[in-house]
Amino acid sequence: MSRVLPYQARVPVDNGFIEQTWQRLRDAIVQIQRHNESTLSFEELYRCAYNLILHKRGARLYAGLQELLTAEADRIAESVMSTMHGPEFLNGLLQAWREHVLVMQMIRDVLLYVDHNYVPRERLQPVYDLGLAHFRDQVVLAGPLRARLRAVLLDAVRRDREAEPVDRRAIHDACGMLLALGLGSPTVYEEVFESELLAASAAFFAGEGTRLMAERSAAVFLQASQRLLAAERARVDDCLAPTTRPRITELFITHLLAPHLVEAMELDPGGLPALFDALDHDGLRRLFLLCGELRGGRDKMRDLLGAHVLRAGRAIVAEERDAENPLHFVVRLLDLKLQCEQVSAACFDDDRDTRDALARALRTALNEHPRAPDCIAAFIDDFFKRSSKKMSDSAIDDVVQRIIGLFRMLADKDVFELQYRQHLARRLLARTSAEDPERALLARLKEECGSQFTARAEGMFADCHLGRDYADQFALFAQSNKIALPVPVTFSILTKSQWPTPPPFMCTLPQTLRDACAAFERFYATRHKGRTLAWHCGLGSADVHAWFAASGKRHVLQLTTTQLSVLMLFDAPAAPELDFKTVLSATGLSEADARRAVLSLCAPKTRVLLRRGGRDLDPTDTITVNDAFSHALVRVKIAQIAVRDNQANTAAAAAAAAKVAEDRNFQIDAMVVRIMKARKTLPHAALVAEACEQLKSRFVPNPAAIKRRIDNLIERDYLSRGDDRSLIKYNA
Repeated sequence: MSRVLPYQARVPVDNGFIEQTWQRLRDAIVQIQRHNESTLSFEELYRCAYNLILHKRGARLYAGLQELLTAEADRIAESVMSTMHGPEFLNGLLQAWREHVLVMQMIRDVLLYVDHNYVPRERLQPVYDLGLAHFRDQVVLAGPLRARLRAVLLDAVRRDREAEPVDRRAIHDACGMLLALGLGSPTVYEEVFESELLAASAAFFAGEGTRLMAERSAAVFLQASQRLLAAERARVDDCLAPTTRPRITELFITHLLAPHLVEAMELDPGGLPALFDALDHDGLRRLFLLCGELRGGRDKMRDLLGAHVLRAGRAIVAEERDAENPLHFVVRLLDLKLQCEQVSAACFDDDRDTRDALARALRTALNEHPRAPDCIAAFIDDFFKRSSKKMSDSAIDDVVQRIIGLFRMLADKDVFELQYRQHLARRLLARTSAEDPERALLARLKEECGSQFTARAEGMFADCHLGRDYADQFALFAQSNKIALPVPVTFSILTKSQWPTPPPFMCTLPQTLRDACAAFERFYATRHKGRTLAWHCGLGSADVHAWFAASGKRHVLQLTTTQLSVLMLFDAPAAPELDFKTVLSATGLSEADARRAVLSLCAPKTRVLLRRGGRDLDPTDTITVNDAFSHALVRVKIAQIAVRDNQANTAAAAAAAAKVAEDRNFQIDAMVVRIMKARKTLPHAALVAEACEQLKSRFVPNPAAIKRRIDNLIERDYLSRGDDRSLIKYNA
């Protein structure tokens, strides 16, 4: 349905009225440009513009406005050019800009109806933007003024970089002016100032990099570079356009960091190794942050730092490889590991990749020591026997944590487990350590490797608790059966499969101890049917109260059972003089054990027995009691010396290696069967690869050994080969 509009007669326009209206509007705009707007009525001026648009005279108004703006821009340019070579040029230009903006805001308000109706319809530039465009083209982009403005801004940045006083507010306002004159685009800012700034900055950064590298110090280079980058970014944030920040940063990286950062890290001396060795946390922190700016920088830093830590670790291994005291090696490696952890936490934000690189270097160095598991086990033994008694619980927990960190890096954990249990056995039997710290370490080992890894060690603790129960029960048994025990005796029951002890042996004991052993055997038979006891004199100890006639001193001698067996041969009012052959026959000891016991009792520091003979202990050497023995302490521990017998040491090492190899065979068999039970069928190569992956948490698996164990399992009908000989099947 169409709608019929009422007829409106076209009213003729009086040209005189139009000219009068425009003249009034023109005069008002001129007064605004001369800052005499206080006498004007903006409402009347708005109506004038409205009438011109209403009567189709928008083109006349827009063209007249352009003429006024052109004239005003020429006047501003002439005024600014008069101060172009003076120190007030920039401030004068900015003052003219601020006034022009204020003028254009008032003109825009007057011509608001033009902006809303005429400009969009005719697709023209808005009034405010038109005024800025005239200022841009006739003032800022005018040849001499443009060059002068660029030179002033570049000089201000240069002086700011040289720490000279500058008016940062003026720089900020000038950049804001250039951005505003782009009318939504940074083109003017980039053409007038930024392009030349970036070119000057590139040259500046290149020169600074060369100058800093002449110092031949990574610390100086890093400190100056970080300060320079922070200053550049602060200047951009305070004065320049936000879009300049990434471009300045990129130039800094391209012309200063990229050519010189890696070179600074590799300086010798004075590079990254020097920073690490000197514990220069500030320098390392700067390096980490600057490397983060450079693509691939942190990867290179990690490589160099890992290589340096590896060299330091290998130096420790080389220096301590043949040292008699293995504890020093572990202490030094723990110190290096602690240094790496502190540096990683304090300087690298505990970055995972950096932490892993340092750990890999330490792990490689540690496992290059042929006796690393033995050294760590010996360190733990010394710590629990000596140091832990003087430390608080928190300090003990800290050391245990550090030990576990080092243990975690071990490749051959099964070798450590054997050595650890051997030391633990001696500590438990001699009761030279507190149980709580021992249990804490055992719990941590269980967390790391599982219950199977610590099962035998836990069994040793269980035997010790059971032994204490047996002691109470045996005391009641002796009392009820009226068995007299002249001396207090404690017996330890060791489960053969749990304790890593050498084969048991018996020696000739004093009659009182033989009677006590026989009584305990009768007691044990009442508790367990079908079990037999094998006495192990090599693990026992005794406290002997001794009086020496010549010195008149009384001492309590702490001896091993074998030392007790030798010393009691001389327990008589008139101490006999026996040769070594007689001692050997009377004690029933092997020659090596008897030799070790006699030499321990004749040692210079605790010369309980005297020996006459050559340097080596011969069967004809005579031995007697040292009646003049005296010592500053009442309780004297007679240390068991280590006899240097290369053949015996080689045999012991071979036995330990054989035990480890046997245990590894069991573990490989169990792992292969477990994998095949789950997978049923698997290619031979895939089975070997998966077994290696599963076993590497305990030791470094040998693929050849795994292949031999697979063949052994096939012979024992646990596995079989398929029609394709490379396929392995599980026999359910």
